[in-house]
Amino acid sequence: MPPAEERTRAAQMLDVMEIQYAAQVVSSPAKIWSGDTTRVVDSSAERAPPGTSSRSIYYILGQQNGPPGKFPPGWDLTLRGMVVGEKRRITLPFSLAYDMKGDKLHGIPPFATMVYTVKLLSLT
Repeated sequence: MPPAEERTRAAQMLDVMEIQYAAQVVSSPAKIWSGDTTRVVDSSAERAPPGTSSRSIYYILGQQNGPPGKFPPGWDLTLRGMVVGEKRRITLPFSLAYDMKGDKLHGIPPFATMVYTVKLLSLT
């Protein structure tokens, strides 16, 4: 269990967040409300460094961590304010996810609405 001050401090821009996440493409808008999304197309377990048992990644809030498209711009808006141990289900419209281009590498089509389940493990 993290120290009490870490469990209550809210994530802010430029914080390093250790997170676990899973991303799903929504096949139709009606499925957002029912929680019935299609399939996991990306996850922190897939992006963890090879040869490690870690199922988490590090994300610098506000820095997009790499080339455009690596993570959706909506993360900088929706992960702000999280506290250690918190889990969020985030729905991003295409304009805050992968826009008109999608992400062929992960099988995300153009104009896709994305649903992310994100858990904050640590914050520095």
